[in-house]
Amino acid sequence: MAIAWQWTGDSPGFGRSFYKLPRTVTEGDVTCTFKYEQKPALATTECSLGGRELWHLDETHAFVEDAALLIAYGTLYSARISNISSGCILYAFDLRTGAQRWTTPLTGLGPIDHSEYLNAVELRMIDGRPVVFGWESSGRYIEAVDRTTGVVVFHTIVPGAS
Repeated sequence: MAIAWQWTGDSPGFGRSFYKLPRTVTEGDVTCTFKYEQKPALATTECSLGGRELWHLDETHAFVEDAALLIAYGTLYSARISNISSGCILYAFDLRTGAQRWTTPLTGLGPIDHSEYLNAVELRMIDGRPVVFGWESSGRYIEAVDRTTGVVVFHTIVPGAS
């Protein structure tokens, strides 16, 4: 399996990639949203059907304050990051109930020593698999997982990219 680098948003940079608004994704009549409130460090993921809440999940004391969202195969996939730290965690939630199907910490670039850092991700479905495109201060990576188990099936660091 080979996956080419894809990115549609702004490149990470101070003041450009940091979380500013709720992240929202819609499929049919289901809308899911990720929100972050810096004080009191509260991350909320919620899905609604025709404007009526199906479920919501609050995470208090969240250091993971941003997300890329994708709906596919009856699942909400949420790639969660901290804008100022390396790494990414991919979650899969049942779209209708909010039950967590699995969670997978991605390899990404691996551990990075830093004093200042930028991190951004985008999420796509490619060949039936959720694929995370990560762009950090120290480089870029692509990571795909099996949609039913969360097992990583592809990982590469994009050569010469930062």
